[in-house]
Amino acid sequence: MPIPKPNENESQDDFIGRCMSAMKDEYPDQKQRTAICFDAWKKKKSDPSSFVKSLFIRKQNQYVREDMDFAEMVEYFKGITKDGNLTVDLMMYEDVEVKMSGEGYEWVMSDETVDRDFERIDQAGWDLKSFKKMPVVLWGHDQTRPAIGKVVNPKIKDGRLIGRVTFSSKEVDPFAWMVEQKIKEGILGAGSVGFKPSVVEFVEN
Repeated sequence: MPIPKPNENESQDDFIGRCMSAMKDEYPDQKQRTAICFDAWKKKKSDPSSFVKSLFIRKQNQYVREDMDFAEMVEYFKGITKDGNLTVDLMMYEDVEVKMSGEGYEWVMSDETVDRDFERIDQAGWDLKSFKKMPVVLWGHDQTRPAIGKVVNPKIKDGRLIGRVTFSSKEVDPFAWMVEQKIKEGILGAGSVGFKPSVVEFVEN
């Protein structure tokens, strides 16, 4: 059995406990097993390329999540691309910044900084034609429930994808109103934008 890999949001205690249990048969000596598990954890903390990442791949009319570490993801992309052009339908996500500003909220949905998954999006590549027809805001990317808000005037400006987000009223959607109140109180201060990449480029540092 291969040595387990830490999940992206997994704590050290949770990972060590999971690893110790999983490797009990392969490494019956507790001291040896402990050393191996802590070594796996340290590699994750010191090497960003070991982070577990997720791809959402369209299969049979639905997106299926597949987790892999950075190296596995690089090999996956190399295997399905030609000159960087994707040959499968993928959905990816990026953190967005939310700021209150007058009526609604100014959202910086994307820029060209490197995100927490070590990805950079070329802002010139955004195609907003379809999104502008129905610029809705979803809760947790859940397309099975009604939208909680909309994006007013999404556009590229100064190298950033921005827009003003407004939420449904309390009378129409109490849940959407609750989300807005949490943003006002500073409990929620970020979001995530979904997008389909069409071209992938690997940049050597």
